[in-house]
Parts: sequence; structure tokens; C-alpha cells
Amino acid sequence: MILKNLHTVLKEDYGILSKFLANFEDEERDEEFWLRRMNHWWDENPACKDKNIRGLYITDEEKNIIGFIGLIPTFFQFNLNTEIIYSATTWRVEKKHRKRSFLMFSQIVNEANKTFLFDTTPSTSVERILKAFKFNAFPKLNNATYMYFPDLKESVIKRFPFIKSISFFLAPFFWILAFLQELTLKKSNSLQNTVQILEAGKEFDDLWEETKNDSRNTNVRNADVINWLCFSGGVSKKYLFGQYEKGKLISYVIFSEIKNQYSKQLILCDIWGSQTSEIVLRDLFSVAIKFGKTNNFDLIIFNSFNDEQNTVLQRMRLLKRPFTQRRYYKSTNELKAEYSYLTLLQGDYSL
Repeated sequence: MILKNLHTVLKEDYGILSKFLANFEDEERDEEFWLRRMNHWWDENPACKDKNIRGLYITDEEKNIIGFIGLIPTFFQFNLNTEIIYSATTWRVEKKHRKRSFLMFSQIVNEANKTFLFDTTPSTSVERILKAFKFNAFPKLNNATYMYFPDLKESVIKRFPFIKSISFFLAPFFWILAFLQELTLKKSNSLQNTVQILEAGKEFDDLWEETKNDSRNTNVRNADVINWLCFSGGVSKKYLFGQYEKGKLISYVIFSEIKNQYSKQLILCDIWGSQTSEIVLRDLFSVAIKFGKTNNFDLIIFNSFNDEQNTVLQRMRLLKRPFTQRRYYKSTNELKAEYSYLTLLQGDYSL
């Protein structure tokens, strides 16, 4: 216990916390979902040891849980030194006790004050709180989000069902857009060396050792971390695609599967490698598109994380929209854009 009625999360608390979260207002996910998520955040996480704080919860006078906020530790390289940072996740406080949530959040900030605390998925109301606590916004990039529709007609009808009745008249429009999309996908002779990867082996350790000095500030990407992110049994499915040259891994991309009421989406979360030329990136993107088509994804989203990647995606002439983000961090140190490579691996996105 830190303060009266404020408790640190222990492994034996997972059951009562999953029940609290499953029964929270407007929550549709069950206790099993939240138990799986906690196991992924903490027990399966290579950065999480007994000494790491997992989060806090607050109780009322009858010892009922009235609020929770989680912390996910991850390995992060800052100024070329590996350290453990934290990402805030799943801040839930019952309405009638919202005033007490500031005490909990203040303690979270204090617990993480010697390193970085990320919050990359805040609601609008939480964003105001982050600014009040003097969180810094992530460095802004001149980039965009690019979209590929494996079946544009069906995607539009799912989103706007009334269009189905007039889809015959819109057929030429859909055909032209589909044709233009395919024109952007150049054929390559190296696609046989670009494959889906089902387990991160020693080649990921070798690649990380070779490339870790390419950015002073970024997530650690060794085999243990990649296996945790992609294959540890978390609630969000991940897909890993890599390119090899003479049997050596030279680059890879990580996609997340996200579902909503309108579509099944494949979203690019990370790009890393010793070679990330336009040819390499196009090959990786082409394999992801083929996978999306085969597995009935409605939308494939490509994010860019630096100017070079953004240029490649611009040349592919896909539909695009602004890259909007509400991503913040708290630290006594600054993440300067010129020394940082920041993707969707920071924070709790799809964890």
C-alpha cells in the first residue's frame, strides 16, 4: 500500500481487477479478456520483473475497487543506453469517485519520474489532464497515413449500407480506383525473399546489435521483445514480415490486426532494418498487401515514421489522410526529433 486505499498491483490482484474492468460502465469485454491482457502486459513481458510497478488501484471504505490505472514496462534505448520505461494504460475510475483519480495519477507520475512515462492512447478528457501535468507531445513529423483497400466496393458498403442499392451505378468509380491502386504496386524480383515470420530467432538479435546505434532514442528490438510483441498470446494479433538477403535478415515490418464494427484492418506499427531502401520497403508492403487480400482484410493502413518512409508511400500514390496523434510523454529528458525514431511501439497501442 502506498497511501490509504491506494494499492500497487500484485499478481494475486489480477482476478479482482479483471472483474472490475469487465463490469466497468459500457465495457463489452469479459474477465477472460482482461486476464489475458494482464498476463501479456506483465507475466509474459521480458521487461517486467518483480521490482517493476504494474499499476495502481484505489478502493473505497468497504474495500471495493473504484479505480485502476496500469503501467506496462518496456525496454527503451535513450542516448544509446537501454533502460526500462513505462506506458500508462486503461485508466478507469467510477464516475462518483473521479476526483480521487488525480491522486492515483499523481502517484503514477511519481513512480515513473526517474524514466519515461508514455501515454499514447488518451481520450480527449485525459489529454487535458496530461497537459495539466506538463506532459510533452511527441515530436511532430511531416508524415501521413496511407490506405489500401483490397476490395473498395465492399468496404464502402460495409461502412455505408445504403450504397448497396446504387452500387451498380458506382461500379465504374470503384473499378477505376481499384485499377489505380494496383498500378502503384510495382513487381519485384526479390519478393521470394520477403516472407511472413512466425517466430523471432537469433537473426533478430543479430540485426538489433547491427543497427541499434542507428537511432539514439528508440525501442529495443531484440528477439525476446519481438516475440513478446507478436507471439506471446496477447489479445491483439500481430503479423511480422521480413526480408532476407543471402539468408540474413535485413529488415522487417510489424502489423496489428484491429477490428471495429465496420471493418477488419491491418495497421503498420513498426519498420526496422539495416536496409530500408525504397525497393525493400515496397517488397515488404507488397507482401503485407497480398496477406491482407488473402485473409479478408477490408483496409490496410501504412504509417510512416520518418521522411524517407513517407516519400516511399507518397510514390505509391495510395489514398492518404493526415497522421493524427495524441501521444505524450513525461520525463526530465527530451525526445528530440533528430535523435529519435518513434513508431507505434511506444505506449500501449494494441497491447
